[in-house]
Amino acid sequence: MLTKTSTRTFGIIIGIISVLVLMWASVILGLTKINTQMVIESFTNFDESNEHIIIQSARIPRALIAAAVGSSLAIAGAIMQGLTKNPLASPSIFGVNAGASFFVVLGVSFFGVTSITGFTWLAFIGAAIAAVVVYMLGSVGTDGLTPVKLTLAGAAIAALFSSMTQGILTLDEQALDQVLFWLAGAVQGRDLELLLGVLPYLLAGWIMSLFIGKKMNVLTMGEDVAVGLGQKTWLVKVIGALVIVLLAGGSVAIAGPIGLSV
Repeated sequence: MLTKTSTRTFGIIIGIISVLVLMWASVILGLTKINTQMVIESFTNFDESNEHIIIQSARIPRALIAAAVGSSLAIAGAIMQGLTKNPLASPSIFGVNAGASFFVVLGVSFFGVTSITGFTWLAFIGAAIAAVVVYMLGSVGTDGLTPVKLTLAGAAIAALFSSMTQGILTLDEQALDQVLFWLAGAVQGRDLELLLGVLPYLLAGWIMSLFIGKKMNVLTMGEDVAVGLGQKTWLVKVIGALVIVLLAGGSVAIAGPIGLSV
């Protein structure tokens, strides 16, 4: 069924509608009773009521951030699975999220970083370093790169970065106070400015993932087949890695190491 274009298109439409419905439900449902008319009036006729404040300061940001972070991590995971031919591949399992988290905590503890821009770049750097280290460790040995070795390397690196993060926070209580809420990994209580600050990087990752989608399908057929069809496999891998860093790093900068906490 998934080989038919019409079926895939129908599935994408259903997926988009489902996401929109869930976002709407996230805004409407909750302890405070809110309806669709209240949501519209909160933007067209804001009266500073509790309902309008909750809609604009909590529920709308939560819905938008959840959709952006969820889609970003899903795309990053799908690309990782395509590149590694490993169905277990994901930013959390391969230590990418843990690397991003470690560098953010490192920046807060030793360099006093507190801005979203600083968090973003530290998360990108940490995600990139973690991905490179996992790839190198997974390539060691006579068999070269294998799904099993990648999974083991990713689990080891995730545990390493998580342990070092906890070690830094144990030694620096001030840093713990600053990043404890962020380290919890959640979309609740996040400011919409966090999403707006990282959105350009997420958009870049989403757009690039669209362009390499078909090439990823060819690459999954095997390196030799892809090369035989004239594909520059190294370029596809580099772009795929860049997309993973942008999406996983950006998601961690917004919502913390959410992939590790769910």
